[in-house]
Amino acid sequence: MNLVALLRAFRPLQWIKNPLIFVPFVFAVDIAWSTHNLDPIPELLLELVLVASAFCALSSAIYLFNDLMDRSRDRLHPGKRNRPIASGQVNVQAGLVAMLVLATAGITVMILVEPLLGVAGGLYSVINIGYSLGLKRVVLLDVFAVTSGYVIRAATGAIAIDVTPSPWLYATTGAGALFIVIGRRFAEVRLAGDEAKNGGRY
Repeated sequence: MNLVALLRAFRPLQWIKNPLIFVPFVFAVDIAWSTHNLDPIPELLLELVLVASAFCALSSAIYLFNDLMDRSRDRLHPGKRNRPIASGQVNVQAGLVAMLVLATAGITVMILVEPLLGVAGGLYSVINIGYSLGLKRVVLLDVFAVTSGYVIRAATGAIAIDVTPSPWLYATTGAGALFIVIGRRFAEVRLAGDEAKNGGRY
């Protein structure tokens, strides 16, 4: 099995979303820690690192699930056909095993840090599985499904360090995520339109 291809199937570049988990730590100054008492910081950061790592595993499991479900369609797509599973560099069995291992590891770590995080991880998984199974083809629901992933990340950071997140944290995270997702969707629609026009000229 091609381990490099399997790692690519994990979509590690997408892990860049997970530092959002650390944002509640910044807003927890004078609540969970203070400039006059830095003693709690190492433990708080360790918990956040564990949760962020768990989210990396969980999000990679979701990407594997999506690629396994869409492999037949991806083979017909000029860009997606080169994805590890669609191209056959990673076989279905290996992808399935990796998905289950990553999902189990991610949820387990979350529960060990704080049982409520297991619920958050489960909710994230259910929403994204629904997205892969059809929500991504439903206008507006697709946008809200993706946006919820960002909000859940911020919420897990707050849960991990046992602070009540400010409504402003959810509002700004949700608004920022909506802006990013809608912008990306708009770019995808324009690209699809350009490809259709170019295809029609030949």
